[in-house]
Amino acid sequence: MPLRLQRRALLSALPALPLVVRSARGQGTYPDRPIRLLIGSSAGGGGDTVARLVAPSLSARLGQPIVAENRPGAAGNIAAEALARAPADGYTLLLIFTGHVINPALFRRLPFDTARDFAAVAPLANNQTILLVRADSPYRTLGDLIAAAKAAPGRLNTGYLQGTTQHLANEMFLRAAGIQAEGVPYRGNGPAMTDLLGGTLDYMFYTLSALPQIEAGRLRALGITELRRSSLLPEVPTFDEDGLPGFTATGFYGLVAPAGTPSAILARLNEATAAALREEEVRRRLVELGAEPLFASPAEFGRFLEGEIPRWAAVIRDARIEPQ
Repeated sequence: MPLRLQRRALLSALPALPLVVRSARGQGTYPDRPIRLLIGSSAGGGGDTVARLVAPSLSARLGQPIVAENRPGAAGNIAAEALARAPADGYTLLLIFTGHVINPALFRRLPFDTARDFAAVAPLANNQTILLVRADSPYRTLGDLIAAAKAAPGRLNTGYLQGTTQHLANEMFLRAAGIQAEGVPYRGNGPAMTDLLGGTLDYMFYTLSALPQIEAGRLRALGITELRRSSLLPEVPTFDEDGLPGFTATGFYGLVAPAGTPSAILARLNEATAAALREEEVRRRLVELGAEPLFASPAEFGRFLEGEIPRWAAVIRDARIEPQ
């Protein structure tokens, strides 16, 4: 289920935090040295961009440098394994994205247990997903696209990077709408977007980072996969409004620490993260990326992550996607 408390400040419900948090090693205060932030994607990717956007404000509030370290590969699993093996002292964090809760069902063997080896720190932002067609497409509404797919089963095609939120959103869409379409796997979202713009693909699920292409009149958004409309595209209806009740398939970014990290340290990090996300410049730049800040306590974020693992596992099972 989607993060119920997203976009609402929840810190008022948290107990008052001490001004000084003793370090896990019992020396000095936390933090008393730089904090390493692992990123499971290459420089310039969506997760990397969000991490490096938030890191300076987080660093200023914690009074220590946040050292970003890219560990790309295996859909984020390389970075996650590094975090799982790190000391639970608050000095190593991981930027997670939706793949963190999708991967347990996509990979036969992981060198860690996603449900047990990590402690939730804080959500950062959602990663809104929309269905796109070319601006000159004959499909002007989600209903038009569904009707065309039903009239000619399997004729329409779409592209995606396998195992991503957008891929699984499409699988959910096909089942919810009762239609068929030809799926074309790509090695990256860039080539798929090129083929959508070139007319090779009929439609594609993508993030709101496509907003410049929409505003330039090259693409049209038919629907957004949240239960409420986006403030960035208020004229675009939700799937729920367009006849697919309860349809949600939105990605997210967040921070986790190794399991066993003291709760006082998690609370300190959560407080600093929420304060950074409330800074106007950080919020503005996130919105430009097609994301909106999220706020939740460590416990609330942890419950959300726990619920997302079986939810995405069911999507993968229903789509008959074979684990790697």
